[in-house]
Amino acid sequence: TEDEASMSAKAQKLMSEHAASPYASLAALALAKEAVDKNDHELALKNLKWVVDHAPEGEFNLVARIRAARIMLAKKNHTEAIKMLE
Repeated sequence: TEDEASMSAKAQKLMSEHAASPYASLAALALAKEAVDKNDHELALKNLKWVVDHAPEGEFNLVARIRAARIMLAKKNHTEAIKMLE
């Protein structure tokens, strides 16, 4: 829908212009959840990996790693899931 496209565009802008901000990590986590809700696991993993790459070690980074590992496990990608959690 138009609202989803607008939210996605705003989240992407926040992520590109303020990557170090915790709000950017929250935006990426929200985009990942939206992607999972649409069964777009590749897009969800892309957004979760963005959080892992940009968020400092802490809660957001850990949440992103756990969520990414869950998707990988569901796809029977056990080796990658373990690597994500290390």
